[in-house]
Amino acid sequence: MFVAARHLVAYVPTENEVDPGALAEAARAAGKAIYYPRVGEDRLEFLCPEPGEWVRGPTGIPEPASGRPLGPDAVRLCFLVPGVAFDGRGVRLGRGGGWYDRALAVHPGAARLGLAYDFQVVPFVPEASWDVRMHVVVTEARVLAGVERSADEKENRP
Repeated sequence: MFVAARHLVAYVPTENEVDPGALAEAARAAGKAIYYPRVGEDRLEFLCPEPGEWVRGPTGIPEPASGRPLGPDAVRLCFLVPGVAFDGRGVRLGRGGGWYDRALAVHPGAARLGLAYDFQVVPFVPEASWDVRMHVVVTEARVLAGVERSADEKENRP
């Protein structure tokens, strides 16, 4: 997933989120395009910023001021996704706005890697119909690979 990706979506960590900085730097060194979220009116936009093109966003988190946008047709795309909690099925609990779920739904073929500390992996996270599951959840102690897919993903799998 990560190795095969040509485009990587990372994030700037806040509070107790895992810092994906080392992964982003490794991807950049391998020639991958790195995109970061910027809060739009009703969705996240993902931009590949130039150095020094950062501003404080409406939530207080640094985000790109400008940059090349991630198109909906990007191939070999991998999202690094933060969360408050994850379970073994790949269900993610975010901060309650549905921002990542809406963004991931635009890129259904993208690889989705949830990054968490091991204490954030819990036995069960409630799931709504619009929630988008992770393909893999990675912590400092383990990799929950091949997490169970939802029924819709199984039916729509090529």
